[in-house]
Amino acid sequence: MEYRHPDRFTMTKQHLALVSAIWVRWDDMGIGAPFVSYRDPYGPGLCASQVLHVVGENVDLQWREARADFHQVEPTARCQKRAQVLHKQVGTALQIVLATQSWEPGIYRRLDANGLQWERI
Repeated sequence: MEYRHPDRFTMTKQHLALVSAIWVRWDDMGIGAPFVSYRDPYGPGLCASQVLHVVGENVDLQWREARADFHQVEPTARCQKRAQVLHKQVGTALQIVLATQSWEPGIYRRLDANGLQWERI
C-alpha cells in the first residue's frame, strides 16, 4: 500500500527531533544514494524504544518469553503503538523539512498531489 501525505500536517518538536535522529548512510549500489535502513532507521536497537527515547517519553518495558529458555525485554503495547504513530509521521515530517528548508514547528499545508511542495500556514 502506497503512503499518501496528508493535506495538512502539524509539525511538532518531537517530529523534528526524530527527523534529526534518522541514521543516513551511503549506499554504493548503482551510482550511489543516501540510504535509511528500514530495519534500523534511528541506528541499531529496538525502533519503538529509540523513537520514544528521542522524543523524551518514558518507555515502559515488559518481559516476553521468546523461547522456553530465553526471555526478551520489549516496550509495552501502549509504548509500541505511540512509537509507531510517531514513526509513521516521520516520512511526512522529513518531506516538509526538505521542501521548505525549515525546522519550525507549526501547521503545514500540502500544495501538490505528490507531497513534494508544502507551505507553513
